Amino acid sequence: DGRSVLCVLGDFNLSTERVAAVLRENGFAMRPCFDEDAPTNLWRFVGRGAISEGKQYDSAHWWEHPPRKKAAYDGVRDAGGHCAGARRGMHATGQVLAVAEVDAAYEEMQRVAAAIDSTSRVAARALGGLGAVDATRVERKPETDSQPADGVPGWLRQQYRKALAKVWSDHMPIAVRLV
Repeated sequence: DGRSVLCVLGDFNLSTERVAAVLRENGFAMRPCFDEDAPTNLWRFVGRGAISEGKQYDSAHWWEHPPRKKAAYDGVRDAGGHCAGARRGMHATGQVLAVAEVDAAYEEMQRVAAAIDSTSRVAARALGGLGAVDATRVERKPETDSQPADGVPGWLRQQYRKALAKVWSDHMPIAVRLV
């Protein structure tokens, strides 16, 4: 309608709150449109696979031209936490989408991890595609002192992340809806 702007930023490598601050500091004050805690990276395939290690590198922000009468616009989020445009009853919502293939890859990775000895040099080389030096490192420094809750060794998680990123990038898709 020429009076609203939706800005979707991908792979910005900053939290949604920080992106909003950068936009505001540069004269583009916009409101984030989805849960700032929802990670958009492939968090199950990095680090120890904990959601707390996930990062939100993608975000969406909403701006609506101020109305002529200030009283007609509240300038805050609606009760559902969405970017509210009280003037016309418009708002924007967003979410990180679930991808069945990514979920299936995670479950497969867990099954593979359960079936192997995570400190095996042979398994590391065969399944991880690691060179001799890397496989020796796996033997010298087993991950038993900090096993992830899902039981997936870091070298296997890394291989799945690399393979998955070639198909789905290293971020989950997001959806933004204007209502």
